[in-house]
Amino acid sequence: MGSTLKTPALLSCQHVKSRDWDMTADGITHASLRFDNMFGSRAVAEAVDGRWTFKRNGFFNTWVGVRKAGSETDIAAMRRKGWSAAEITLLSGPQYAWRKTKRVRGEWGLYDLRDRLVMTALFKRHFLKVEGSIMIEPAGTDNSDLPMLMLLCWYWLVLRDADEQASVVSIVAVSG
Repeated sequence: MGSTLKTPALLSCQHVKSRDWDMTADGITHASLRFDNMFGSRAVAEAVDGRWTFKRNGFFNTWVGVRKAGSETDIAAMRRKGWSAAEITLLSGPQYAWRKTKRVRGEWGLYDLRDRLVMTALFKRHFLKVEGSIMIEPAGTDNSDLPMLMLLCWYWLVLRDADEQASVVSIVAVSG
């Protein structure tokens, strides 16, 4: 893994294989997201600043639990607030809002409690190809939780995309 990023920074989110992602800048991999298997929701996220596991829980009121790798205790939770928003609460205190930015289609923003934009993520699907990027904004400077938050938000977008694709397949199967 590369060194800690300077902000603002633009990371390219590259689909490595199946459900694996690398976040790179200037040809250096700064973070990665790896799902344990093709159909499960558990993933391992890794950056130079740490290693975490993410796991979606619940059915109707889904939420994502975040743990430091090897731990059995959640350190954060991401709770869905409708289809286009979520709330992230860290046990250490800070809270964040994750929602569409309304600037560009497919763009999402992470906002702190003062509604400052900390990070944006652009997630685009082109038929079978998925691509994206993450922009760390100036308000993200000196945020020690940013690597975990960045990976958590990307994880959420990957699962959201998988849910959308499954919905399309279900509709086609039922109507076909």
